[in-house]
Amino acid sequence: MTIAIVDDELETRQYMQGLVAQYLAETGRMAQLVFYPDGASFLVGCEHPDIVLMDIDMPGMDGLSTAEQLRRSHPDAILIFTTRLSQCAIRGYEVDAIGFLVKPVTLPGLTVKLNKAFKRVEYRQSKICLKTKDSILFLEKNEIYYAEGSNHHVIYHTAQGEFPVRSSLQEAEEQLGAEFSRSSHSYIVNLGFVTMVGKNDVTVHGEAIPLSRAMRREFLNAVNRYYGVR
Repeated sequence: MTIAIVDDELETRQYMQGLVAQYLAETGRMAQLVFYPDGASFLVGCEHPDIVLMDIDMPGMDGLSTAEQLRRSHPDAILIFTTRLSQCAIRGYEVDAIGFLVKPVTLPGLTVKLNKAFKRVEYRQSKICLKTKDSILFLEKNEIYYAEGSNHHVIYHTAQGEFPVRSSLQEAEEQLGAEFSRSSHSYIVNLGFVTMVGKNDVTVHGEAIPLSRAMRREFLNAVNRYYGVR
């Protein structure tokens, strides 16, 4: 989880850093904080922003113009504007900002907006979007037992059935996240459904899935990390 703070004033960036750090400490949430003094450096330097606290009134490229460009490369980034100009709020909704904080920002006001932002990120991370031949499916990750690569497709074996999607297994691996791990060249399994690891296979929801010799060590490491085994 990455929270970017974009503001041309050093004092404001430091002040916002303190507020966000206090919010994280009080809520028990975790995030990496990154800081940028202008829109241009943010667009170039921040590769995967989850939540963005963006000042509107910046010299050069202002916050609204920066947000318009951000939407082209990161349409899912969650935007919260900070501003001394409350009349700018209406324009902000054109770039899908979830809210505004009028400076000087207060912790209670920030808490309301960050709670909303975190809930949206957490909800998004719990689901996966699958584009099948006839429809678009949104599945809970914890309903997916394993994914199988076959003939330029990935077959998702889930609690709701099997869903073939035209994709690569590498793309599926990136989308599924750390709760999943490859057991072989053709399979990615949900570690939460692993009940036994054998010499050449792994049991996932009652099914024996191939476990390759080359990937066995890393797979066991992933299982140990998942269950907190040292």
